[in-house]
Amino acid sequence: LDTIPDYCNYYAYLLTYGTSERDDVRQAAGLVLKTYLHTRWARLHPNVKAYCMHTVLQAIGDRSRFVRIAAGIVVRFTFSKNMSPTPLFPTAYVDFV
Repeated sequence: LDTIPDYCNYYAYLLTYGTSERDDVRQAAGLVLKTYLHTRWARLHPNVKAYCMHTVLQAIGDRSRFVRIAAGIVVRFTFSKNMSPTPLFPTAYVDFV
């Protein structure tokens, strides 16, 4: 998996934009993504991290409760690892959390 730099991007995309897939498949993609990020966060390229965070944040408003829950789990994890201001997480929000 470390030889495929966009591995987690695929799961972020599937979670957020895979609307032709069943909700349980999309939810599983989110949980696999969280596990992947958990084990490899420090080694991921900043662009990969940014894509994952940006994409998964959009899934928070999904019609499916299961997708929203999975997205929330991933977002919570990325916030816990990335508590510094970025374009996705402005200073005011980081200070609030």
